Amino acid sequence: MKTVLLDKDKVLTVDSEWDVFLRDERNNNRKAFFTGKRFVKFMQMMHDVDRVIGKASDGKDVTVKLHLGGAWFLSVTPGMACVDLRKFYQDRNNDIKPSKLGIALNFSEWDSLMNAAATINDELKGFQAISTCWHQTDDELHNCNECTPFK
Repeated sequence: MKTVLLDKDKVLTVDSEWDVFLRDERNNNRKAFFTGKRFVKFMQMMHDVDRVIGKASDGKDVTVKLHLGGAWFLSVTPGMACVDLRKFYQDRNNDIKPSKLGIALNFSEWDSLMNAAATINDELKGFQAISTCWHQTDDELHNCNECTPFK
């Protein structure tokens, strides 16, 4: 198990099964969970997201919503100086909506998360053996709950 402090309140923990937990120590309702596959996909996206955050920090209006796997998404919204990691759900009308489960990181905390992810990747070699989803057919993709959570 590995734990990295992102700031005085936010903590990133990797357990023995390669699951990654990001949580706010002051507010237990603010947290995000990544399977090993999701965290590997997240790490693959981080540098692209960082470029978007650089533009947002420079005052440009940028909008990004990236699927991390399962029902989890990363988003950057104009006017909000944060990166939101949030689980979504499908309501009775089949609309996809954000749930309460998630955590928002300010841009400084995002930098700390990038550094922590690099440290974890270097120190815990098991992440290098985890691959993201791969499908031979469109049917396999459509039936994969990780890639297509809202069918």
